[in-house]
Amino acid sequence: MSDISERLLYVLSHVNLRRVALILFLLMTSAAFIYQRFTRRKRKQEESFPEYEQNEEGLYPWEVDTDDSPKRIAKDAKRYINQHQPRRGRW
Repeated sequence: MSDISERLLYVLSHVNLRRVALILFLLMTSAAFIYQRFTRRKRKQEESFPEYEQNEEGLYPWEVDTDDSPKRIAKDAKRYINQHQPRRGRW
């Protein structure tokens, strides 16, 4: 029993703990990255829009109407002003 503990202490005294910690950190982060990539890919394959259906051309409802020409704007429409951002240079 003492022989095993002496060998263990010898190995621990000659091991660079910073190098071991760096290797463990890199292994754990790379494993987490690979796990995230595979789960994201699986989620994207499973992801669909069950509450929306595609039409005959394979388009969703928000993809059908893409005409944003100025002719569609009503004459009495209120001008859009982006007010949610702070004004720079004013008090």
